[in-house]
Amino acid sequence: MPANGIATARVHARFLDQNLDQLPGQIRFYIKEGPDCCRIIQPADSRALYVDVQAKLTPGTARIIAICNGKEMGDVTLIVSPDRRDSDNDGFPDVVELTDDRDRKNFLRWFVRIAESQFYRISPEWCPEQRDCSGLVRFAYREALKRHSDHWFSKINITRLRPIPDVEKYHYPNVPLIGENIFRRSNLPLESAGIDSIFTNFVETRFLMHYNCRFLSKDRSNSQSGDMVFFFHFDNPSMPYHSMVFVKDDLDSRKDCFIYHTGPADQGEGEVRKIDRDTLKRHPDKRWRPEKDNPYFLGYFRWKIVD
Repeated sequence: MPANGIATARVHARFLDQNLDQLPGQIRFYIKEGPDCCRIIQPADSRALYVDVQAKLTPGTARIIAICNGKEMGDVTLIVSPDRRDSDNDGFPDVVELTDDRDRKNFLRWFVRIAESQFYRISPEWCPEQRDCSGLVRFAYREALKRHSDHWFSKINITRLRPIPDVEKYHYPNVPLIGENIFRRSNLPLESAGIDSIFTNFVETRFLMHYNCRFLSKDRSNSQSGDMVFFFHFDNPSMPYHSMVFVKDDLDSRKDCFIYHTGPADQGEGEVRKIDRDTLKRHPDKRWRPEKDNPYFLGYFRWKIVD
């Protein structure tokens, strides 16, 4: 059965040489091998001679045993196979997408908080060699998918604010099917190539936009906090793509914020900036203005894992 967290298989106990009424006790089922790939759903009727086994998100082989009065009566082997199904044909396997509304919301809240925290204080966990506009996005995206324990806070070195629940479906680096390689880097169909040739742990801005996000509009009305904004400076071939994290103010659009890293500038390392919409719309360089008639402004995009 597929490792999708949903699929189930029913396991029956059959005793060919014994009358069921003469069994010395109650039959119970246990996972003796492979608990990481499935779980047992015990039937409501304690006398039932079957059990449902539900796949988790991790592929593997499980051995289910039937026990009566402490004696092992028999076993069966179940194979939980990798699941590459992509129901919405967006290039991301269903097992990777966050389908629960709470998970989607919490991922985006963590993503924004982590990106914004870098404006106030750079985390030592953010690799210095990756401190640029796409590096900020990759860092916040990856850290948002982690379990945010006390140990995580001590390493990441960001201020504890109002708590946000973690994503429940999975936690980086244990992402179903793709592991640490959470970014798509090509348009190859999932069924046509190895996962490692499609997903990676490092992509540049253009790959973030083309393969990991879906275009929404050049109008903010369809956007939400945690969406992405991209610019394309076709007159700067050495660094044409630029990304920003969008933070929406539902009450006053002028208070919308954009968080981004400037990238290396004037032989310096650059910096993380947080700028409100009103200020950005008055940017002296019109190419940076988030306006519909700006050909350099590509619009608002949404992460495929929450779409």
